[in-house]
Amino acid sequence: MALTATTGSLCCRYAVAQSSSRQQVAKMASCVDEELKVRKVQLLLRQEEQDPHMAVVECVLATRLEEIEKKLEDEGLTMGPKASRIMYLQEGQAVTLGFRGNIGLGPNTDSSLLRFIFHSYMRGRKMFRLEVDDMYGQHAFPQFHGACQIFEERKVQVVNEDSKEDVQLVQALLCELKVTLPKV
Repeated sequence: MALTATTGSLCCRYAVAQSSSRQQVAKMASCVDEELKVRKVQLLLRQEEQDPHMAVVECVLATRLEEIEKKLEDEGLTMGPKASRIMYLQEGQAVTLGFRGNIGLGPNTDSSLLRFIFHSYMRGRKMFRLEVDDMYGQHAFPQFHGACQIFEERKVQVVNEDSKEDVQLVQALLCELKVTLPKV
């Protein structure tokens, strides 16, 4: 048994073992479809040199990292940690930002600002203002320290006590990017 998919003049063939059932073929096709949606990305956190409280988090295709870093530098966003490690995100996957440590967002910040949907053809960029949570904390350090946490949202099937399956939305930590603010 062989599957053939034709698109215009392009013809792709996937050879499937003779003993494969239709269910196995369907499962293989859905796995290939899911793999085609996965992209290699890296996350950047940059702060303005003139006002380090203004920050940007950008989700970038790994192949375009240097180009985007240069653009951010041209915009005056030069401070911040190195880019994150390479991660794999699917098209349409929800990404959420969070903070820990002594740095966070101001109390007037809208929570929708902390979430975006990843699409490789759209710019995944969030700009926000950082604030120190406790001005008197971390007095032994020359700067205030914190971390920007980036989470992905996953749907997980959970079996309840009464044998019913539910789908729950779970956040999994992708990476943390170190954030510092100067003491003024």
